[in-house]
Amino acid sequence: MFWRGFSESSDGFSDEGCHVVTSRSNSEETVCSCNHLTHCAVLFDYNDGTKLSKQDETALKIITYVGLSLSIMGILVTSALYFFFTDVRQPLSQIRLSLSASLGVGQLIFLAGVHATEHTAACIAVAALMQHFLMAAFCWMLVEGVYLYLFVVKVYNINTKMYMYHVISWVGLPMIMMAISLGIAAAKEGIQSYVSDKYCWLSSTNNLIWIFISFVTFIEVVNILILVRDIMEMTNLVQPTGEDDHIQQIRIGIKACALMIPLLGVTWLFGLLSPIQRLLLTFSQYSTLLRVS
Repeated sequence: MFWRGFSESSDGFSDEGCHVVTSRSNSEETVCSCNHLTHCAVLFDYNDGTKLSKQDETALKIITYVGLSLSIMGILVTSALYFFFTDVRQPLSQIRLSLSASLGVGQLIFLAGVHATEHTAACIAVAALMQHFLMAAFCWMLVEGVYLYLFVVKVYNINTKMYMYHVISWVGLPMIMMAISLGIAAAKEGIQSYVSDKYCWLSSTNNLIWIFISFVTFIEVVNILILVRDIMEMTNLVQPTGEDDHIQQIRIGIKACALMIPLLGVTWLFGLLSPIQRLLLTFSQYSTLLRVS
């Protein structure tokens, strides 16, 4: 394959005019023949060319269902603890309960209907609801970051603003983003293009998935900035007078980071960075030039 540009293909690579010379290729060397001159390379196929075996698919399904079941159990325990042992009228309790509820509902919808592809209307409804509740969860993660920033840095109480955060996080932003996604799908190839062929989730063929990714990325970047600002403020609460105080500053920062990273959803960045890792691996293979005959 050779680099042709994103305007020509979805991944930028093309094998037009080239083929493998099987009579001269073996397990250690691949010989290609092309009718044009350019830099060519053998690339790993990161798309649908490599199919998972039934055993692998079964193992992945088991891991998914067991993992989500444990997650839902953890969400229920967390919600119960906050409901019975904290004052639910306080902003932090409302934020944590709302975050748990949105994540829990989104995961339940996933378990119940992600494979309902045989019914188009139901599949679209499942994907839309999942998009809504997952985006609501990220909105509440952003509210968590804003709350920590106002509480730690500005020393400001947001009790009077909670109704506004509920409206924005439960209805406002998720509904707007979901409506935009459905509108784009309906305008391009019909409402059925909103979901993929394999799963009841946003389609990647018409780039609808990037609406969700962009939304998540924006919130993650904002929360990381808030996280750094909060940790700096918390470490400054202890004025160093010696080596022991400096170590105490470091401990405060580490504790703050360990507590806030899961709450602000920074761990979701591992999922967002996987396409970048795939792209880097692809280009690393492209650097291996082969003989062109």
